[in-house]
Amino acid sequence: MSMQRKENIANAFLALTKKKNIDKITVKDLVEYCGISRQSFYYHFPDITGVIEWLMLRQEEEISARIYASDSFEGSIRILAESVLENQGLIIKLRNSQKRDFFERLILNTMQERFRQAIRESSSDASGNMTAAETETLIRFFSFGLTGLIISFCHSRDANADQLTKQVLSVFRNLSVNPNAFL
Repeated sequence: MSMQRKENIANAFLALTKKKNIDKITVKDLVEYCGISRQSFYYHFPDITGVIEWLMLRQEEEISARIYASDSFEGSIRILAESVLENQGLIIKLRNSQKRDFFERLILNTMQERFRQAIRESSSDASGNMTAAETETLIRFFSFGLTGLIISFCHSRDANADQLTKQVLSVFRNLSVNPNAFL
């Protein structure tokens, strides 16, 4: 019952985001929508930010499961792009809310953890002969880049999962670019 109640509160939050600005959604709105007491809400979540975090972590788990089931890097990127498109309205609302920093940190931390996990699970050493510090720099570089790409993708009027997939694949194929070309 406890997990079902959390789901109900989270779904109520999502429904309310379609009607209201995220910063205007209150605990009172959620308890009225769900027909529960404030005490019940606070039993499950510390505040509205807790609801957002729980929603994002649950979504991230679902996307990760789909990505890990994919048989190719291209398929994984496509799944990510499609998931971003499915949640485009919510992502834009979160970025335009007072929860923006929290939202972006959560995405960034999730990306960093996914890259770390991918390197750990790689059958070949994905970081080559790099030191731990260099590997961590590479992880941060790609995490910030992919996070920025996702955010800009959301704001594109003609966002297209195929287009984003092709762009990301192109970047990874051309990683052998001479860094001196930028100097």
